[in-house]
Amino acid sequence: MKKFLKALRGISSYYIFRIFLSSRELLVIETNIFGHAILESALLTEYVHDNPTKNVLYVLHSHSANRFLTKSIIDTLTDLNIKQSQLARNAIHGQDILKNRIGIERKLKTVQFQEDLTHLTASHLQHQHLPKFNFRSELGYDLTEGKKTIILMNRSAAYMKFQESSRLHSYRDFDFSALDALDIKSDDSLAFIRIGAPDGISTANPNVVDRRQEIANDPELDIMIQTSAAGYFGADSGPAWFALALSKPVAFINMIPLNQISPVSSERLVVIPKLIYSEKLERLLTLQEMLSLDVALMRSTIEYEVAGLQPLSNTNQDVSSFFKEWLESLSCPNEIVNENFMSIVRKKFDVPNLPSIHARFVEKYPEVFSIE
Repeated sequence: MKKFLKALRGISSYYIFRIFLSSRELLVIETNIFGHAILESALLTEYVHDNPTKNVLYVLHSHSANRFLTKSIIDTLTDLNIKQSQLARNAIHGQDILKNRIGIERKLKTVQFQEDLTHLTASHLQHQHLPKFNFRSELGYDLTEGKKTIILMNRSAAYMKFQESSRLHSYRDFDFSALDALDIKSDDSLAFIRIGAPDGISTANPNVVDRRQEIANDPELDIMIQTSAAGYFGADSGPAWFALALSKPVAFINMIPLNQISPVSSERLVVIPKLIYSEKLERLLTLQEMLSLDVALMRSTIEYEVAGLQPLSNTNQDVSSFFKEWLESLSCPNEIVNENFMSIVRKKFDVPNLPSIHARFVEKYPEVFSIE
């Protein structure tokens, strides 16, 4: 009976919205995904700023990746008189019921950006459109005693959501051993902080401060660490996109797929991708094969398994080499990129926004990166 009443409420809300609020546009902000929450809320703020006559409502996802971030988004949008709508949430539920259970294809009016959201990136954003953060005063102390902070982060099974299968996103995972093995020395200018989901495995490198458990219990501290950092080195994940939106230098290791639909300017993002071994071909895929549409669209471990493809995590040596050069070129990351090679690749394979690949990594694997 409860499910029936919920469905009835959803369908009723849908038609009420269609009849009486047809001029309103909607945006669902996926607060369950850190990077999406940042980008979508900022893009909505920018959209309303550029279109002051628009009547826009928004709906938040029921789950929050970071409670402080979600509250900051709500407060920022409220100050701009952009309203959250429970009726719209119910209407979206009704729309899904009409489509998936009854077979009636109906769509509410949603916010249309100049480009599809998945093609918009941190490089499009202006700082004034990001959520505003009001940190509590006791967090105002210097986290690293005047040193610049570099964030380190990996992805692991700790990021699995609810009953999510390990065979869904594990192709993106890699353990922290490569980052633990980095030649990080204590000095007067830089400090290194590890963030991310606690996984029960401690950080071995004594010069890396592991804040994961603290930020798991204090999402505000998590955001403050990220906003105050000087750079980010690690997984392709939400905090990396936040760093890019704040114009910080970012380096991805184990990037997969390489042909991302949301790359940013190479001045701030340099990567080394996971190489991919083909069981059928008994060799590594070439750059052209890695950039092919079939591989670029793979978004689950199952898809790679069915295709007989094995994503290979970067070696400790490759990560260490990349880290050392990236750290030395923080003010100008392009120094560790062969711009001529990247220009040829982007033009030849029609991928104008392909992220820049570390030059030494390209040189080490000529069988992958040959463009002859």
